[in-house]
Amino acid sequence: MRNLSKAFGKLTILLLLLLAICFFPLSAQAKYGGGTGEPNDPYLICDANQMNAIGADANDWDKHFKLTADIDLSGYTGTEFNTIGYYISSIDNKAFTGVFEGNGHAIFNFSFTSTGRDYIGLFGYVSDPNAEIKDLRLIDPNLDAGIAWNIGPLVGQLSGGTITNCCVDGGSISGVGGLGGLVVVNSGTITDCSSSASISGESGIGGLVASNDGTITNCYSSGDLHGFSDVGGLVAFNGGTISNCYSDANVSEMQIMGGLVGRNDGTITCCYSSGDVSGCMAIGGLVGGNWGIITNCYTATSVSGTDDMGGLVGINSQGTIINCYSIGSVTVRNGLAGLTAYNSGHNATISNCYALGSVSDSYDIGGLVGEDSGGLYTKCFWDNTVNSSLTGIGNTTDPNVIGESTTNMQTQSTFTSAGWDFVNIWDICEGTNYPKFLWQIPIGDFLCPDGVNFFDYSFFAGHWAEDNCGASNDCGGTDLDKLGSVDINDLRIFVDNWLAGL
Repeated sequence: MRNLSKAFGKLTILLLLLLAICFFPLSAQAKYGGGTGEPNDPYLICDANQMNAIGADANDWDKHFKLTADIDLSGYTGTEFNTIGYYISSIDNKAFTGVFEGNGHAIFNFSFTSTGRDYIGLFGYVSDPNAEIKDLRLIDPNLDAGIAWNIGPLVGQLSGGTITNCCVDGGSISGVGGLGGLVVVNSGTITDCSSSASISGESGIGGLVASNDGTITNCYSSGDLHGFSDVGGLVAFNGGTISNCYSDANVSEMQIMGGLVGRNDGTITCCYSSGDVSGCMAIGGLVGGNWGIITNCYTATSVSGTDDMGGLVGINSQGTIINCYSIGSVTVRNGLAGLTAYNSGHNATISNCYALGSVSDSYDIGGLVGEDSGGLYTKCFWDNTVNSSLTGIGNTTDPNVIGESTTNMQTQSTFTSAGWDFVNIWDICEGTNYPKFLWQIPIGDFLCPDGVNFFDYSFFAGHWAEDNCGASNDCGGTDLDKLGSVDINDLRIFVDNWLAGL
């Protein structure tokens, strides 16, 4: 009996040891793919299941996350994926307030199909000054809001926080309205982002963002956009700030549409658009309807439609347009112009602008403005060689709306004599081109003609090994890294920009 008791005791101890060995790793197993969710030890997300698990646990929505691999979400269809954060109403919402680092990885095939839920995205609702989503790609997302509004691949509503270096490659988005190629509603900061998704709906459609009351900088959009009203190649409604952005999206359908912004109540600066824009009414190569401020912008779009079409802006209603130009063609039946179809209101101001695209129409047509109703002008020009049969403002002549020949429009003194700034704002290659913005000139473009080419390389080589490139001896601008000498680092920068702008 004593030996049996000893054997039983040893067996019990062995079983306890085995249980400890088996269960201890489970109790110590890391959440997700590892990490603690702290800033210096983020949760690691390795696969689709872990990505979906984030949305299932609202307690983790203030934590830090980091992708460690590309993720394919094609296994989640309909409404199966758990979006991270939600916004139903001002009293029923829960935001993601943490940090999500894409780490340069991509999420493939995110899809969501809904007939009644608003603010859909990989992240439904993000709200906190320190919240951040960065370095993430979404490839081929496909979202259908059905009869609902407000849907975008990355974020439904960004209320504070930042999105940096994120992009959407391809995919499609559809719904009634409030559709954004990256984000639906932005009141935070979006920087260095892009979208090439195709979008279709009724109203409030933006190639990158549907509605912006925040800041968008260094972003671009492409793809095809279709809607009934308020459609913008980059943003549908802008009440915030957009700077250093562009769009080559193709925009089409009905009214208040722009190659960059549909309706502007905010500020747009140093931006351009180059896609085709077509519709029925209040269509602009850059902005459909402007009630805000547009500065240092241009458009090279082709604009076509029925009424109130402008190469830059469709209708400028008490808005301000300063230092802008349009070079695209405008074709319509009634009411169009090279720059703005209709300039209305005592505060509607257009200053230091020009237009040179060909314009064709039946009436209310102008080389710069088609119809004016109390607007103000300061030293604006249009090419009367390109549009030899047109007048400046409809059938009225304004002394500050000046028709000039192509030769004069390619001569700097035409503009400097009118007070234009060719030191801080404009530049020109006389005899070969019209004025351009300094921000358009690529690094390494030292000489005319436009573009970085062998002429510029020869100029660069002539300054090789020069030093003391301070303000008093800037080495002809060839000290590209501003470190005081022309050397191999400057050559690398020059080569990186080779053929830029051609």
